[in-house]
Amino acid sequence: MAEKEKIKILVVDDEVLIRSLIFDILSLEGFEVELATNGKEALGLLRSKRYDLLISDFKMPVMNGLELLKAVRNENNNTSGLLALIMSAAFDQDTVKSILALEAVYIINKPFGTDELLEKVNELISINNLMKEGG
Repeated sequence: MAEKEKIKILVVDDEVLIRSLIFDILSLEGFEVELATNGKEALGLLRSKRYDLLISDFKMPVMNGLELLKAVRNENNNTSGLLALIMSAAFDQDTVKSILALEAVYIINKPFGTDELLEKVNELISINNLMKEGG
């Protein structure tokens, strides 16, 4: 497995407390974490830098998590295969289907515990490593 220091994660959430909490959890685990306040800001960062994982809230102003993920999947650069974890306090069945159709995406319900977040992140990193080895 790649060293955690080299794993770059972009966290997108319009709620400062959630962003800060996730930043603290992931930073303490040794991940390199950057933050964005909405999908539009995140898309700009994703176009200019390489990330191993995207963690995004679903419900945000400007551009929600699903719109962000669709935009990422439509890019022709290194963001098209980006793995993602989408968070929300409430998912309806149609939204879940739409998110999962975008491939390599996990869903996590808010509120979530530290262990649950880290478990999902580590699973996605393992998938990312397998994809890199196979490609």
